[in-house]
This record gives sequence, C-alpha cells and structure tokens, in this order.
Amino acid sequence: TEFDSARDDNGHGTHTASTAAGNGGVTATLFGVDRGIVSGVAPRAHVIAYRVCGDGGCYQSDSVAAVEQAILDGVDVINFSIGGGGSPYTDIVELAFAVAYDNGVFVSASAGNSGPGPNTTGHHGPWTMTVGASTTDRHFISTVTLTADNGDTLELTGASVTDGIDTPTPVVFPPAGQELCLTPFAPGTFNGEIVICERGINARVEKSFNVAAGGAAGMLQYNPTLQGLATDNHFIPSVHLENDAGAALLDFMDTHTGVMGTFTPGVPTTVQGDVMASFSSRGGPAQPLGISKPDITAPGVQILAGNTPLPATVVGGLPGQLFQAIQGTSMSSPHIAGSGALLTALHPDWTPGQIKSALMLTAITDGVTKEDGVTPADPFDFGSGRVDLTRAGTAGLTMDESVDNFFALQDELWNTNYPSIYHPNLAGVVTVERTVHNETNLPRTWRVRALNTGDLIVSVPNNIHLAPDGDATFAITIDARNVPIGEVRHAWIELRQGKDVLTMPITIVRGEADVTVDKSCDPTVFGIHETTECSIVITNFATEEATISVLDTMPRQLQLLKNTVIGATPRANSLSFEGTLEAAAAPTLDVSPGAAPSGYLPLAAFGVAPFACPSNCDDGGWIITLPEPFNYMGQTYNQVIWSVNGTLEVGVSSGLAASANNQNLPSVILPNNLLAPWWTDLNLAAGGNWYTAQLTDGVNNYRIFEWANVPRFGDASSTFSFQIWIQNNSDNIWFVYGPSSGDTTDATVGAENSDGTIGDTYYFEGTGTSPWGGPSLKVSSVPGEPGGTHTITFQASGRSVGPWTNCAEVTSNIFQGIATSCVSGEVVAP
Repeated sequence: TEFDSARDDNGHGTHTASTAAGNGGVTATLFGVDRGIVSGVAPRAHVIAYRVCGDGGCYQSDSVAAVEQAILDGVDVINFSIGGGGSPYTDIVELAFAVAYDNGVFVSASAGNSGPGPNTTGHHGPWTMTVGASTTDRHFISTVTLTADNGDTLELTGASVTDGIDTPTPVVFPPAGQELCLTPFAPGTFNGEIVICERGINARVEKSFNVAAGGAAGMLQYNPTLQGLATDNHFIPSVHLENDAGAALLDFMDTHTGVMGTFTPGVPTTVQGDVMASFSSRGGPAQPLGISKPDITAPGVQILAGNTPLPATVVGGLPGQLFQAIQGTSMSSPHIAGSGALLTALHPDWTPGQIKSALMLTAITDGVTKEDGVTPADPFDFGSGRVDLTRAGTAGLTMDESVDNFFALQDELWNTNYPSIYHPNLAGVVTVERTVHNETNLPRTWRVRALNTGDLIVSVPNNIHLAPDGDATFAITIDARNVPIGEVRHAWIELRQGKDVLTMPITIVRGEADVTVDKSCDPTVFGIHETTECSIVITNFATEEATISVLDTMPRQLQLLKNTVIGATPRANSLSFEGTLEAAAAPTLDVSPGAAPSGYLPLAAFGVAPFACPSNCDDGGWIITLPEPFNYMGQTYNQVIWSVNGTLEVGVSSGLAASANNQNLPSVILPNNLLAPWWTDLNLAAGGNWYTAQLTDGVNNYRIFEWANVPRFGDASSTFSFQIWIQNNSDNIWFVYGPSSGDTTDATVGAENSDGTIGDTYYFEGTGTSPWGGPSLKVSSVPGEPGGTHTITFQASGRSVGPWTNCAEVTSNIFQGIATSCVSGEVVAP
C-alpha cells in the first residue's frame, strides 16, 4: 500500500536519508545476517523528509513546493537523488535550487545513471553540487559453481546479499522469448531450478519475484553489457553477474547439458575501490554552459543503509528488511549532502558556495580510475575527484559566487568564480580570474602552479598573498593554440601552502569563435633566403557585425617581406589589421505542411520485418548507419540515433536516445539535432512495432523510419503510427502521419539544430496545429551564409635555421580572448 504521507514505502528515501544522516554505530542486519556496523555521514543530524515522488512518478511542482518549504523550515542542506536539471535556466526545479542556494542552503544532487557515455549528466545548475558515483573497497561477493553432466565445471564471481544455494540445483533458461523475465511466470513453470535472467527494461529485483512466482529456487541475472554489479533484496537467492561473467555463463550453457549449480551466500569482500561506476553519468564536450558536470564523486555502489520494511510494490524488494545494499548516483549524492551538513556544523558562517569549493578543492584524484579499473579517470568522469572528508573541513582556501553572477554570466560561466574551469569552445587563448578566501587569521602565501598536458599551456602567478581572513584574485591564462580543433584537454591548477594542497581541474574543448581565422603557408619547409607564401582568412559567422584586430608576428626563423603584404599593415617583423566584418545570415529551420513523396505507407506491407527492440523498449534507441548520406543544416550525415520516443537525432554526437520528457524546440537539453515527428513517452514494450527500410520511386531513394501503433507509456488506448521520410543525398525530409487513437495532445512536433539553439516547433502540448489527420510536414533547413571575410597575404623568407611556428591572432568585440591559427615548419640548412 502506498502511504499518503512522507513515510517511505519504496526504500529509496530511507536509504538516502540514512546515508546522509543515519545514526552512528548501528548494526545492519539483512536477511538475518549481521552485515556489520553502519553510520550516516553526519550522524544525528536533524532530518526533514519531503515527499515528492510516488508510485506514479515524481512531479516537478511537488519538488518545487518541497524546496520552498525546506527554505522556510530553515534547512541547511538538501539532498535530491532524482534526475533532471539538464537545462538549469528553464527547469523549474533547478531554478528552485538557485533560490535555495541564495538563501544559504547547500544542494547535492545525483548526476544520473546514464553512463558511461559522454554528455549524460543532469543537474547542470552552477548553484547545485552534482555528484557522480564510484566504488568503495567492499563488495558483497558470491561464488557461482556450475557443473555439466560431462564433468566440466565453471566458476563465476558475482554480487549478492541473499542466502546461497548449497545443494546442486538444475540451471535453466526461461521459456523462449522471455529471457528478460519481465512478467510473473505461471505457477509450475519451474520446479525448484536456478533460472537465468537477462538484465534490462524492468527492475532487477522484479525479475527474481517473477521467476519465484513460477516456482524457481534461485536466479542468476547477467548484464548484457558493462553496467556494474548490483546487490538487491531479491525474493529468492540470487546472484548478479557482470557482462564478461554473463558471457561465460551463456557460453557454458550453450555448449553443455545437464548443468547443475550452486552459489555461496554474499559475503563482504575486499575489492578495488575508487573505480568509477559504469552507470555514473559523465560530462563531455557537448556541455554548452561553461561549467562541466559532475562536480565531484562519492561512493555509490553497494551502499549498505536503511530500507522500508513495507514496500508498496515488488520493486521495493522482499518485505520485512530494514536494510539494503543498493547502488546509483542516488546513493552517492547523500554522501555529499552529509558532507555538506558536517561542514555547515564546523563552519556555520560558510555559504553554500564555500562548502562546495572546500569539497571540490580537497577531492582525491590519484588512484581513481575509469570503470575498467585501469585507465585513470578524468574530470569528465569524476569532476574534481572523489570526496575526502579528512581534508575538506580544514581547507585553507574557499571560493564563493553569487546567484546574481550565475545568471548574469549564464552564457560564459567559465568567468564565474567557480571551483573548476571549463571552456566548451576555446578558440585559442583566454584569461579568466579566480578569487580565493583565506580561512585562517594569519597572513598566508600560497604557491601556485599549473600541471599541464603537452600542448595545452596554462599560465598562473608563482604565488598569491592573502591577508588574514582576506581575499586574493589571480589570473589564469589558458593557451590552446596548439590543440587541434575538436579535441579535449584536461589540466590542473595546484595551490600549495605547507602541507596543504588544493587542486582545481581545467578542461577545454578546442573550437572556433564566431569569427574564424584560418592561416596557411606553402611551403612549410624551406632554406635560408627561400620564401614561403602565407594567407590569413578571417570570416564572420556571427549574426552581428564584428570589429576585429589581427596581429601576426614572425618567429625569429622568419623574416617578413614587407612589400608582399596585402590586406594588412607591416610593422618591423609583424603585420596587423583592424576593421569590421559584415554580419552573417542566420540559419533557419522550418516545419510546415508540405507534400511528401507519398502518404503513410506501412512498411510491413512491403514485407519489411519489425526492427528489434532496444535493451530498453520504453526509452531506448538504436544507432543506425545509413547506406546513403543526407544533408541537414548544411552538414552531411550517414548516422542517426532512432529513439523509441518518436525522434531521430541527426548524427550521434550525444550518444543518447531522446528521453520521455519532450521539450519545446529548440532546446539546449541533450540530445540535440532532433527530428521530432511525435516526441512523447512511447513504450514499445507494451505493443506496436517499428520499422526502417529503403524505398525508391525509380528516381530517388528514401530512407523511412516508422513507428507503427506504438502506445503511450501507461496508456494502451493511445497509439500512434507515423514516419520520417529522408530523401538520400539531399536535404529533403518529411514527417508523415498514419492512424492514431486516444489522447493526441501530449507531444512535440518540430526540429532543431546541433546545439539546440535554432529550431521550429509546429506543435507542443496542445499548442499549434495537431498533425493528426492533416497533411504531411516538410522540414526545411537553411544553414545560413557567412558574413564578411577579410584575407591577408604575405611572403616570408628563411632567416635562421630551425623549426618554427607562426600564429595569427584575432580579437573581436563579439568573443572573449584571442582566436588563433598556427602553422609550423622548418628552415633547413643549405
């Protein structure tokens, strides 16, 4: 039964609350076994629980109301182990967190469980502490032993907190087509066997309930891909196997008969810690706001904490258990919330920004690895590192920033006083500032140095001096002129005072400013007194006029031939230019009625078989490689991400299928570059099919993607049939509509560009013209035209032997920093 109060009937809330602030020295008994002594991060902190989720889901209005009430109630810390916040300046919950931050409330939120792919984090708000998940050095481990009738054996290691099976028991697969164990099996389907289930679609613990209903005595659940080992309060003895162990299991079963199995009870076992959880959502190069998430990482795998003994549904696991060991960034976030509570108690005058900075600047990076347990993790994985409470409370420096600045600088958050630095599109060189506060009553001098990658140069002052309880501002110049365009670089700033060492990550994506600069020289290798011919082309792609200044200074190996300079003014061994460039024509997208090559043509009528359902038939998708390319917004593509929820992402840069939460387009929330004929919460697991095929009219070839009679999630009476037609080797795209039933109001019809800044919504949530029963829609994209261009040409001769690099530098009123383009070569001896 679902409670109508803040009392927990799921277990998630109890677990997160007890992780953050559970009492210390508590004996955790699970399935009758003493699992050891547990403690919350901030024992005996006062907890107020606000109910914002139920069995029907989580509603933003409830979350906002809870945040408002928490502020009124005087809370110091909010934990939010719920997703969202991808677009913080429009998401109402993330905006509520901004209000909380402004009122002195520290907010910790889970990064998400969509890793390890890039650009998958939620909670992008700079006022929110976004938390990834890593392992501790303790897992609950079970050993599985399989023996075939020919005597062959296989031993596997998995995860479990349940009892074991010590009597050899037959190991079997479910009936064909039911490998995912999605629904309860009929009584008598099994007769005391150990049943193998594939992970996916429904809850892991629900699978054990389903096979138990059919008479199984145990379960082996395997991951089809690397997803991490999970321990759940299963209804029967169960072991979870990672993908490599799962593959070995399947191979053994396929090549042997009469397989019998046993497995041991799960026992605490020392394992490698500080490994990023494979599910933990990651940052990436497509984060547009100028800060990178996650901010920090904390333990989030097999976390032993509280549980409700009265779960409302089977997803809550076997009733009667007061503890559970579960995983997710939902579990790592309360570790940081508890950390924030401890720092608030230790430093009641600290602002949420100072708490955030103390945790980030003192985080551990050494020894933290990616999910493979070998490759060193980076800031896209763990943010500033794994939290270290042995140091955070005594951080000698803190940083702070106001909500007002977070809003004033929302398009350039790298310029805010944030305890990390991220530039999503660095055209060459930029200088930013950071201000630190001395947390002691003594004058302090901190040594500063940059720890750089080879071709990313970071310049900082050697020392910063702070008066007692004073502030100091220092400049950080980041020079990426030698980094190839499109590549990512990470570096670190280290601040050291005695034994106190603080670190701040720097991440840049090398890109181009709206005013681009392209330099070339030919040849690049030549002798003394021989010449090279060079050109510099500056083009304005911004939709406003650009004032530019150009400077190109020859290296000592080259001598500028002044009489050859065209388009600039020579000075000594350099040249310069100042002027203006006309604005570019803006790109456009339009979705409006337009005749398609045909009406709705069910692909099944052409003998096309239904396409396979992805691993998540509710919200998943497929990457599809097309046999022929097509054009969109001036770019050529041959891959798309085909989402169950009624969209195509043109290209595959995000690696994400569109979620069930449709947006008004354009939207910067990933994924972008969307074609959305009917974006809503669809569910192939509940019915319908989808198809894709090539058709031809004898002249042109078309790629067609079809959703056929696909129902809305939780609403079998509302079904939709529609198609996207793409004419190969062209920019012609149409949305074509077939039959529909039920509610046709809750969806988005539209399209957008690659960064979610340009687009057109034809219909959204009942506003606009419904496409059902109307003509097909044509998606017309115009990439825009560049504005003014200025070209400089010159010759230079070899003056001294040696390798050389020559860079053109451009500054402008429409971007920060210096855009650069460099050419390297060598002057060789005769």
